[in-house]
Amino acid sequence: MSTSQATARAIVEQTISAALPAGSPLPYASIGKAAFEGRNSIVASLTMFDGLPAVCRLKRWAFGWSKGWDSLPGGDISIENGAWARVSAPSEGAEE
Repeated sequence: MSTSQATARAIVEQTISAALPAGSPLPYASIGKAAFEGRNSIVASLTMFDGLPAVCRLKRWAFGWSKGWDSLPGGDISIENGAWARVSAPSEGAEE
């Protein structure tokens, strides 16, 4: 893994973790690949909590990174009673 891929992976982990309430589990089981697209965008392939794939895109802005989903098969997700669950029909390009 290159330094830029390791950096991209670390930024994805930090950005997703920072958006969650303290003590919450991560919504993904693993990050398959994370890579910069230019200087201001990172695309990551994730395996979600339920084993389904997802593609997350981070975009740099003045105060850090924003996260959106390029692909979230299986539907939207929500943390319910301390565990992740699917809450709706599949959507494409949903922003968080």
